[in-house]
This record gives sequence, structure tokens and C-alpha cells, in this order.
Amino acid sequence: MGRALVAWMREQKFRNVQVRYKQRGQNLRETVDITYTREGSPLRHLMRVQLARRSKTEWETTDTELHGQWAGVQWLFGTDSMLANWQMDRQGHAIRIQCRPSGITRVVEVGVQFPDAPVEWVPQSRCRMTAQGIQAPALAVTPTGLVRRGREARPSVSPPVQTPTPSPAPSPTGVGPVPSGGPRSPAPTPDQFRAGDDRRATALVVSLLDRRPDRG
Repeated sequence: MGRALVAWMREQKFRNVQVRYKQRGQNLRETVDITYTREGSPLRHLMRVQLARRSKTEWETTDTELHGQWAGVQWLFGTDSMLANWQMDRQGHAIRIQCRPSGITRVVEVGVQFPDAPVEWVPQSRCRMTAQGIQAPALAVTPTGLVRRGREARPSVSPPVQTPTPSPAPSPTGVGPVPSGGPRSPAPTPDQFRAGDDRRATALVVSLLDRRPDRG
């Protein structure tokens, strides 16, 4: 796994790539550390593969210490580390890594763990290291970081501007509004004008009478 990660980083033109192993007990390696620099920068970054199991408190303490020592820290979790869930809670996903037997050798595979889906394993060659972290096919690079593919932020579409419909003009006859479009009604006759005037005059007289205290 260490050799595969070093070769993968060098293929992507990262510089000063080195691997370091931390042994735990006689058979189990606890961590695999890959250190590297980016082109044009002397700052050193760390990619840590956590293989052994640790408590959440131990992992959080270690994570804080590593971020204080390195310009950037990327976590990968082995199949037995039991820590991927905490990373997933923190950033929405966790990067897993495993070795799968293939003939007389083993193939390194990378998977992305989401809260609501099984891990989909892909060959390490289908992934790449970005400034935001390790990008697998299930992740998309956005200006704010890596997100689940298919859930990238989409530009908001402004609703069409609604032009207010002008209120229909009152009919000269007082019978109803004048249509603003479509077939026009025939022009009112003089009798219709007079009828409208009579109705308005009657309404005004009734209103004035209602206001008098001595009506009736």
C-alpha cells in the first residue's frame, strides 16, 4: 500500500514524496504516512493511512496535532480502523483504502464512504489528489471543496420578471371594465351613456340621503 501510494503521488508530479510506517505489535502496522510537497511550494503535506483501531478521542487529538505540524493533512482509513464514521460525520464522506488480491499480487483500491450508501471501491488509478483532498469518481471538485457527485451547487435561476397587468379601465357606461385585449365591444350608444349617468347620479343621491340625520 505504501509503495502504491508513493508511485501514485509521483505520477501526479508531487515532489519529495516519502513513505514512513509505524508498527504496532508484531504483525499489524498502525499507520502509513506519505509526506510530500506541491510544485512551487516548500510546505510539506501529510497523507495518513490509519490502519489500526483507535478511539474517537485519540483520533481527534492526533488530528489536531497533525494539523499543527503540517500544511495539510489527508486521512485514509483501512478496513479495520473503525474511524471512518467520525470523519464522515465531520465532512460528509470518508476515504477508505484496501488491498485486494489479484493473481499473485495485490491491487490497491480506494472507496468513498457516505452515510446512506455502501462503499464503492475503484482502482487507485481512477483517483487523484487535489488541493481539496483525494477525489474519487464519486466526488466532484467545487470551489468550496469536495462534494458528492450529483449534489454540486447549481446556480440559482431568477424567476421571470412578472409585468403587472394594468387594471382595466372603467367602461364609459359604468356597466363593466373595458377589455384590454381581444375583440372590442361595440361603441356605447347615447342611450347607454345616459343610462350610466342616471345610475351614477342615483347612487350619489342615495349616499347623500343616508348621511342626513332627518331622513324619512
